[in-house]
Amino acid sequence: MTSHLNTISFLVSQKGKPVLVKDNFIYKLNKTTNSTKYYRCAEQSCTVTLHTDLNDVLVKVKGDHSHPPEPDEIEIRKFKHNLKQRAIQETVPIPKIYDEESSRFCLTSLSIAILPAQREIAGSLNKSRRLQTPVIPDSQTFDIPEVYSKTLKNEPFLCIDKFIRRKTRVLVFVSREQLTLLFESSIIFMDGTFSASPSIFDQVYSLHGIKYQQCFACAFGLLPDRKKPTYKFLFQELKNLAAEMNLCFNPVTIMSDFETGLAEAIHSELMALSLLPLHLVIQSSDDLFELILQAPSNKFDLLKPLFNYFDNYWIKHVDLKKWNVFGLEIRTNNNAEGFHNRLNSRLSKSHPNIWTFIKCIQGEQNRFNHLMIQMKGGLSSRQKTARTLAIQQRLNTLYLRHEKGDISDSELFEGLSYVVAKNMVSKKK
Repeated sequence: MTSHLNTISFLVSQKGKPVLVKDNFIYKLNKTTNSTKYYRCAEQSCTVTLHTDLNDVLVKVKGDHSHPPEPDEIEIRKFKHNLKQRAIQETVPIPKIYDEESSRFCLTSLSIAILPAQREIAGSLNKSRRLQTPVIPDSQTFDIPEVYSKTLKNEPFLCIDKFIRRKTRVLVFVSREQLTLLFESSIIFMDGTFSASPSIFDQVYSLHGIKYQQCFACAFGLLPDRKKPTYKFLFQELKNLAAEMNLCFNPVTIMSDFETGLAEAIHSELMALSLLPLHLVIQSSDDLFELILQAPSNKFDLLKPLFNYFDNYWIKHVDLKKWNVFGLEIRTNNNAEGFHNRLNSRLSKSHPNIWTFIKCIQGEQNRFNHLMIQMKGGLSSRQKTARTLAIQQRLNTLYLRHEKGDISDSELFEGLSYVVAKNMVSKKK
């Protein structure tokens, strides 16, 4: 067994060269031969030397140090090294990195006293970060270095990179394992976010799949606009990739945010229509409008534009199957929207540059790998809240009563609207 007295470690100097640490003394590499590395104490007046083999195994130490050990200097060097590595590898703001590392390191009072302040070291850290970052493009016409087209494990990540029109580009980042999960998922979630998008693109569009009752972020797209041809192009490209993998991209259910901005709030009865069995939706909508016609003129004038919008768009324009969620326990797109909240939080700023954005989603892809391994190892999905379980139980009870004939179609609709209203009130608290 190797004695702790023979334990050595390594740090990196400010010039990027390795330095050896033993017993809280620092050594610099002096020369290397075919069999041995020769180190000398970093203190200029000290003559102690240290030898290792080419595999960094300690061979011997010669001489006695003419100065005391330097544990504080070593801790500061470790602290600075961690700061620099995180500044280069992560997109987290420098002040936040400094604060996190300060909390993580148990520095002595002496170390803290001689430690550079955040404002003193920020300049060099920002410079190190800039040296590792390509030129930030001001249009969608730019080259992507290989390191930004791979995952953190150096696997292919940029799977779609095409110009759909002149100077109009679509980028989609997804690993092969993420593609497989997406194509095999019968339910997928889709959502767009705009603040996380680099300014040269219009939006970040993400697609999520379900496995082990867990929602996984699978594909990260940068889209140039919100036009129908762009979405059609995206899905056709994904179908082409599925065919190349001998898979099929044809989900049974797609959860997406259909919000158009035309109505800020929808009455609970209208929201309850999505919970009805599909064959009852049209009649229930008509019955509801008949009730509104009987309302006082001032209330009718307020509600009529809302019903016109709902009828013209959701009933006549959008296929009912696209928004009806009867029989589904996953009824909203909150998983995708929650991911975008996480993404915005990790980016720490609106409209980051393209390289910062790619680094962030490389981290998200790595998180996907870790979560998938944990789920395969038996980790259970997050438990539903008591409120969610209670709402599901109310819905199941209403459906069962309707199936048995205990309540009519109109009573089912009324009961569902009460559940929706109760849920809306709970969320506001």
